[in-house]
Amino acid sequence: MDRRRIVAAAAAAGITGALVIAAPSAQAAPGDIEHVSRDDGNQAFEQSVPMQSQDISADGSVLFQAIPQGRGFFGLFVRRPDGTVLRADSDAAGNAASGPGFVGRSAISDNGRYVAFRSESPTFAPIDGRTHIVVKDLQSGVATVVADGGAWSDKCAWSSGNDAIEVADGADVVAFETAAALDPTDTNGVCDIHIWSAATGTAERVTSGDVSQYGLGNSLLALTPDGRRVLYRSDVDSPRTFDLVNGDLWLLDTATGQRTLQSAAADGTPLPHGISRGDVTDDGSLVVFASSDDPTTLAPGLPRAWIRSTAGGAITSLDAPGATTPMYYPVISGDGRVIAADIDWDWLTTGTGGATADVGVYTVADGTWQLASHVLGDPESDGNGQSGSAAVSADGGHVAFQSWATDMVADYPASGARKIFSYEVLLATAPNPDLDGDAILDVVDQDGGTGASPGAFRDTVDASPDTFGTITSKPADMTVSVSDEPDPEGVRVVTTSPSGIGSARISLCGLLSVTVRANTTAVFTCSSVTMRVVDGGPVEADLGNGTLVTIPAGSTTWIDSSGTGYVVDVVAGAPAVISKDGTTATVGVDDPVRTVQPWVFTGFGAPVRNDSLNVVERGDVVALSWTLSSGGSPVTTLRSATATFVPGACSPLRENKVKGSDLKAGKLVVLKGGKYQLGWKAPRTKGCGQLRLDIGDGVLHTAEFRIR
Repeated sequence: MDRRRIVAAAAAAGITGALVIAAPSAQAAPGDIEHVSRDDGNQAFEQSVPMQSQDISADGSVLFQAIPQGRGFFGLFVRRPDGTVLRADSDAAGNAASGPGFVGRSAISDNGRYVAFRSESPTFAPIDGRTHIVVKDLQSGVATVVADGGAWSDKCAWSSGNDAIEVADGADVVAFETAAALDPTDTNGVCDIHIWSAATGTAERVTSGDVSQYGLGNSLLALTPDGRRVLYRSDVDSPRTFDLVNGDLWLLDTATGQRTLQSAAADGTPLPHGISRGDVTDDGSLVVFASSDDPTTLAPGLPRAWIRSTAGGAITSLDAPGATTPMYYPVISGDGRVIAADIDWDWLTTGTGGATADVGVYTVADGTWQLASHVLGDPESDGNGQSGSAAVSADGGHVAFQSWATDMVADYPASGARKIFSYEVLLATAPNPDLDGDAILDVVDQDGGTGASPGAFRDTVDASPDTFGTITSKPADMTVSVSDEPDPEGVRVVTTSPSGIGSARISLCGLLSVTVRANTTAVFTCSSVTMRVVDGGPVEADLGNGTLVTIPAGSTTWIDSSGTGYVVDVVAGAPAVISKDGTTATVGVDDPVRTVQPWVFTGFGAPVRNDSLNVVERGDVVALSWTLSSGGSPVTTLRSATATFVPGACSPLRENKVKGSDLKAGKLVVLKGGKYQLGWKAPRTKGCGQLRLDIGDGVLHTAEFRIR
């Protein structure tokens, strides 16, 4: 069979510039606490934040609300692990929004690229007495209004104990709650949850019902990164007798429309007094919540935290052995490894109440607790002020929280205001037994020891073993078996996890970073990297610069370096998927060659806008402008580009009038510094649709247009 090759990108250097998404800092060590509510000049913000006002991404980037020194309005900020501080409520140039840039809650996607918030600032939309749901792309700087957020006084935007807004990793799904009637069928007059989808360009109400016993309505708690599952608290059409404070916990699968009650005993009996807050793992398999009811007996008592399997309903308490400890506001990492909650550390460790509230971190693999809000240099002593409202990163490695304590860091500013801190979690480790009876390859720890992962592994078939790769990370409850595969010479990797959550990350053959999901068997060879996914999966190969190749079960895919990029060949079985910048391409055995260059595309430039519905007269020639770079240097070698128009629905974005150009249609103009222009002639038929620019880098660069 002839191999069909796709050249895919892999730039060693990431995106550069003022809005760079930074790599995790090497300075932070497990157990460390950092004060993050400060600017990049290390000056503390004037701080006065409401509950649950911070969020954290997988790399430890913390989103928080604060007042900059000497300024009267709150701002919305993201502090990267390397100390870079970005203004999230800002225009494309990074200028702060005029007036209050946001109101109510905000959220950052797990991948740290997108921030969603509610705003009434004219920076984002004309003042009309309404708020608007805004998504900010921290990479491009573009802020997009995706939906009507209701009136400024909308109680859903301000209610405590819920997140009110969430954004998926691709910013293609945004969940938010509002009491506004955004569709004619919304008649209950209380908070309802809406899902905005980029595929439809509209917001759909996903909660319903007319009976809200105490006006709580439906409160958004979590959205999974794929945008599929919504966890929410509700007193609408409740299956139980209500109190005045809490609500039922529901998990909604938007793909099937099925919702399941989670605030219940294992047999499905609703908890008499409901829950105040909850969270869900990325795959929807585990839910955590706090309740004063014991789900195992339905008896009332102290508020406690519980973890529940959404499949079988099995429920486990997070109490320390032999103790019953008050706990509030639990959150769980996306991979299910770590839970953070508001606790009383003295009560947890000694059985007697202390003077302050604390933030505790529970590791699921070994059932142990650690204190996030601890005194500097003393991990067993809680800080001298109240701490709480934790947020945990998807991989469980970072916890952000609020605190008034002044003795947790050495550089604490002279201010009594509340501050935001980040804690590096001490993650549990587990050994790697031989699962399939084959000889485990020589696995060498990073510190030179042997035996357990993470560590390097070698092929031992021949007399001079080759180093295949390094297991760089894995969940604590996952075992990774690496065994000989003699024909063709290579290795068989088996990942096994009781929870079925998380992935092992492997640096493979000195060429690729590969992610292997839990309960997957894959075979790798290194002459030219071949990946055969036997079962489970998928396996994801990271080619750099935001390019992923996703290989499902049954697929054999070959990848090799080729000049500045890679050659990707689906040799047999199921198709693989190449994705970059939110665009995907399915690649099968017989598909034609596709080239994906390691370029950073910046555009479109004026007069076209990415964040608007561009309006142009029929038959006019539009000047499409963009800039290409790679590794921080301009790309000047592009010699062809093609623009096509695909009719479709009109985007709800605000309109941007585009004047015609004197460029020749279809002509590519190469300018200095990696800048390019292409003349595109608008169709002579009225209507809306998407302009798609193909420059041969493997993805399509798009803009929305209306032809009039």
